[in-house]
Amino acid sequence: MKELGNTQFKNQNYSAACDYYTRGIELNSSEPVLYANRGTCLKLLGKYKESLSDYKKAVQLNPKNTKNMKKLSSVYVIVGNFGEAQILLQKCCNLEPEDSSHTYELNRVKKMVEDYEKIHEKMKEQKWDDVEEQSKKLLTDASAFIELQKIYIQSCLELCKFQDAIDYIKNKVSSSIKSKDEEFNYLLAKAYYFKGDYDLAKKEVNNLMRLGIVDEKLSKLKKYIETINDAKTKANSLFKSEKYDEAIKEYTKLAEFDPENKNFIAIILTNKALCLKKQGKNMEALKEVDEAIKNNPNYATAYIRRAL
Repeated sequence: MKELGNTQFKNQNYSAACDYYTRGIELNSSEPVLYANRGTCLKLLGKYKESLSDYKKAVQLNPKNTKNMKKLSSVYVIVGNFGEAQILLQKCCNLEPEDSSHTYELNRVKKMVEDYEKIHEKMKEQKWDDVEEQSKKLLTDASAFIELQKIYIQSCLELCKFQDAIDYIKNKVSSSIKSKDEEFNYLLAKAYYFKGDYDLAKKEVNNLMRLGIVDEKLSKLKKYIETINDAKTKANSLFKSEKYDEAIKEYTKLAEFDPENKNFIAIILTNKALCLKKQGKNMEALKEVDEAIKNNPNYATAYIRRAL
């Protein structure tokens, strides 16, 4: 069975390979290589919990096999359990001190721990460009580290990179994780809302509520989504009617509608700047545009208004 599994593995038929290794385990449950090989297939299939279980069994059956220890540590790294990875790699160093690759891998994981701590420091300092860059880099190794994934998504939202956040949640976060952790669906709804795709945001919120998930932050988001268009309709109507003083008052109030929605604030301030410009108050208009760009550096219309 092992040879049949190996053949399927070489052909990258990992599910089929798993089946053969499973049959082999049913015939001989004390053979560590079968668990290790199946663990590798499961890892490549993105089934990290099951992969961890198989690698642990392989190490249990042969506690001195450093190859399997390193395989197990690699999955711990993927899911962000750097502590367990370090313990295993230290054991490898103790068992085979002459093998420099063990020390190299141990130091690499220690560096990941340092990088993760630095990311948290940057978050406290609200240096979101650094958080985005460093978390994205660390995710190349710890690709299924849930807390790090959320940090990266948060950094994208803070930087008004809404499509990046949406693409990451939809394409990089596994369906199994999203089904167990509703926070990702909430972040997706929030990204759509910030981007201005209110129908898609509402759909995500309603999906969560149908699952029986109703909390304060979700209810608050739902309220924002349902009222945001009405909130700006009055101000826009006043602008179209050339009632600039009244429109400015409405835009000023709207800028405080949702302090977290930097994109909406940028749009409102840019509209307010246009009112001021219509009144010949160019310096005041420039100030509003600068504040809009500060809120969302990616809002192209604000730069256009600034140049005019």
